[in-house]
Amino acid sequence: MGHADPVEALRNHIERRHLGQRDLIPVFGASSVVSGVLSGKRSIGKSHARKLAELFRAPISLFI
Repeated sequence: MGHADPVEALRNHIERRHLGQRDLIPVFGASSVVSGVLSGKRSIGKSHARKLAELFRAPISLFI
């Protein structure tokens, strides 16, 4: 089993928790950034990966 794409890992966590993009604004700071990440136009930065790991209680490596 290989390492999943960070954005795909994020999408999976969002889906499992029945969250929407709006729920990620506290992590990313703006809805436009959330949209950019989920569409693959932006990558997940280290500080965002840290916050996502805290939010989902998951290893930071999933999001890097």
